[in-house]
Amino acid sequence: MITKSYLKLTLITILLFAVQISKGQNKAIIEGDFPKGNNKYIAILAYNDLLSQTVKVVASTTVKKGSTFSLEVPLNETIFAQIQFGFQKANIFLEPGKKYQIDIQSNGDYSPKTAYDEDPLVYTFKDHSPENINLILQGFDNIYNSFMVRNFNKIYQKADHNLIDSIYNYSKPFLQSNNKYVQNYAKYKLANLELLGHRKNKNKIFESYFYEKPIRYQNIEYMTFFNDFFEMFLKSGGNNKKTVELRDAINKGTNLSDLLTILTNDVYLRDAELQDLIICKSLSELYYDQLYKQRNIRKLIIELKDKTNFPEIKKITANYLNVFDKLTLGSIAPEFNLPNTDGQRVKLSDYKGYYVLLNFWKDGCMGCELQMKYLNDLLKKYPKNLKVISISAAPHRGYDKSLKLKYNYPWIFLNFENKFDLLMDYNVNLFPTFVLIDKNGKILKSPAPYPDGNLGSLLERVIFSKKKNKK
Repeated sequence: MITKSYLKLTLITILLFAVQISKGQNKAIIEGDFPKGNNKYIAILAYNDLLSQTVKVVASTTVKKGSTFSLEVPLNETIFAQIQFGFQKANIFLEPGKKYQIDIQSNGDYSPKTAYDEDPLVYTFKDHSPENINLILQGFDNIYNSFMVRNFNKIYQKADHNLIDSIYNYSKPFLQSNNKYVQNYAKYKLANLELLGHRKNKNKIFESYFYEKPIRYQNIEYMTFFNDFFEMFLKSGGNNKKTVELRDAINKGTNLSDLLTILTNDVYLRDAELQDLIICKSLSELYYDQLYKQRNIRKLIIELKDKTNFPEIKKITANYLNVFDKLTLGSIAPEFNLPNTDGQRVKLSDYKGYYVLLNFWKDGCMGCELQMKYLNDLLKKYPKNLKVISISAAPHRGYDKSLKLKYNYPWIFLNFENKFDLLMDYNVNLFPTFVLIDKNGKILKSPAPYPDGNLGSLLERVIFSKKKNKK
């Protein structure tokens, strides 16, 4: 006879099993071989959102001695992400519950000298499954890119609508895919062609692709099309072309409610969520525009963050505010804990009470070593309350110690220990990069001028003027 307690136990067991399966499906696994990546750092970067384009490390590991690695990324939906190895990156799409096996092809030693010196990471998939979203989207992009190379001028200059119709025919397998991400990726990439080729007027395109349609926050092509369609929406005066009225209102310190009143009857703002997203994007575009008062733009973004009813838009506005506030005058300098040339751990907070000049550099960068020589000369002119910390972004150690000893540099040398998130924290996109920090651990100037440039006058103004004021 089956008892109630037995049934209860069976139900609990089934539920626990279901939970375990669910947990397994809420992550993507990336495994692979990297013959030249022994003991080196590899990570997956995910976008916080596709508007602010800020990123975070969601998984990282060290390549094992046998050249293998495995990464697990928690996921609830398909995302557009990046694989990072050292300073090299490559795009990858990740789906919950999927495993990706890849081979990375790199010499393992690449590092940029400037922000413009890029060498993408190259990898291939071991599994050529027809369900691999990366291979599917690669197939679509090949068709689309080949079409655009042949026909861009005809579409843009001559508005040849028959050509646009033909690419829709080639793209049917993708537009009719059972995979919703693939379907929307193709749909919104092709929508940009309609905008480019004036296949429909802009209001009709809006009705076809945005009005009463779900917002695809995680779809890279949806957000690309959104950005292009609503580019400079507020600066151009909205759909009703109220350019001067909107600019004057913003510069006089209008609140969000009054700003939206000016935009009453704008057909693009009929849906509350889409309205908030458009306003969020548009305000962020104006933040660095000299025609608009920055503090008023910031105030409006904060008000939107507080008043919006949509969690995703709260997150995006918060991300924009973080971008605007990052490394600005008076903001807290990101902490670190790194080894010096003797293996001792050093923290930024150890030097509270001193002015600190951070110098991010790497071996093989001749400009970095040249600036150190200028810096050495400069330091002889300044008081002892300035501490210099050079942080090497080299994957291997040793060169920094030999350089310090060779030239008898009197400051601290640290190694970044493959902490690429620290480079992101300090916006290090080229070498060398200098950052000046005050006695309370707050940013004074980022990036700071080079030693052979205006760094001397900046130090004179900041350190000596404050010293004179105390007398």
